[in-house]
Amino acid sequence: MTDVLYLLACGIVWNKTGCEAACQEVVRALHSRDPDLRCAAELVLARSARLGNPLRHRECSSETTAYFCK
Repeated sequence: MTDVLYLLACGIVWNKTGCEAACQEVVRALHSRDPDLRCAAELVLARSARLGNPLRHRECSSETTAYFCK
């Protein structure tokens, strides 16, 4: 089970390095049953957008785009 602090760390790694595994953890958390974890994932993605790099990682683009286009 992923916890919020781990997810936030993944968000930092993803934004700084483009790490595919970190990105996948964030995307996977969007579908969590835990509302706090889903909220944290949404915050990580929002922060990424504010940094000017939304969906810049090809490995995550399609699933993340599908999530935001529901």
